[in-house]
Amino acid sequence: MTKHSTDKSIEDALTSSEAAAEEVKAVADELAVVRSVLETRLPEVDEEVKLAVERTGDAGEQLDRTAEKLDDAHKDLREALGGGDKA
Repeated sequence: MTKHSTDKSIEDALTSSEAAAEEVKAVADELAVVRSVLETRLPEVDEEVKLAVERTGDAGEQLDRTAEKLDDAHKDLREALGGGDKA
């Protein structure tokens, strides 16, 4: 495998990974909306439901942190490939 084909394979993998990261961000955003609706619409619910709503917030925060890590990794990979930041 030549350097060019290796770089192309890495570039393709990076592009796919970036697309997946965008999906992670979209899910995190949707989860934040769901949590907000649940907190607003279900103010008087049992403890189990309150804990479930809280977990949606925790999961959303974890998704946000994961998306940030992916963005950083993608930036590093793009720089390593000599392409700089992708807009």
